[in-house]
Amino acid sequence: MMSWFRITIATKILGAMRLVQFSTLEWERSLEQLWSAWVVLLWRPLLLVILREKLGSGLASRCGTH
Repeated sequence: MMSWFRITIATKILGAMRLVQFSTLEWERSLEQLWSAWVVLLWRPLLLVILREKLGSGLASRCGTH
């Protein structure tokens, strides 16, 4: 009976450890998704504006309007 009790406790501990590991992985994954969403939302328009200015000034100087 004692060994059955130990096996049950060990199984519950392993299950809890697996659950913690799984939730940690999910947490890291959600953090990565938040980070990529933040980068896309903030930096993409900024990069587009910078590229537009660079390309716009380059095109304007080529056309001779500046």
